[in-house]
Amino acid sequence: MSPARLEELCAEMHELAARIGATGPECGDNVVKGYGLSTCAEGEEYVLSYTERGVCGVVLQSPDKNEIKERYFVDVTFSKAAFEVADRYPPVGPWSVFLDWLTRPNSIKWQRECQIVQETMLERLDPSWSERAAIRNALGLREHIDIVFGVKGRSTSATDS
Repeated sequence: MSPARLEELCAEMHELAARIGATGPECGDNVVKGYGLSTCAEGEEYVLSYTERGVCGVVLQSPDKNEIKERYFVDVTFSKAAFEVADRYPPVGPWSVFLDWLTRPNSIKWQRECQIVQETMLERLDPSWSERAAIRNALGLREHIDIVFGVKGRSTSATDS
């Protein structure tokens, strides 16, 4: 894979990121903080990485640029959606910090609001990304609801009493 193809993908991702008010990943191997896009040592696959506090980890390694783009934008829109939804709520007062910490971030309503915002942002980029995110979000929310309400692990068979 040539450096020109990597630069082309980076430019494409920056253009898409601008549509949702985000920044694209840095190109190259020397990423100090945040997402980076490079190629593996053999040069046959793209590598999406994330660096935080000086520690770099590979998020996804794939020869498919569409897979790289989708993973990057699913992560970015999830983060942006959480901040956007949090801004809808009033600031937390000093006496309600503990209660708010217990309820708001883990609430099913808050999660669903984040998912809707994320799916809307992804829709602006690629409708298929939004559809796949909606399916993943629905399955994740269903699992969360089952756990919260104690459905998970219970037997539904009448003979398992």
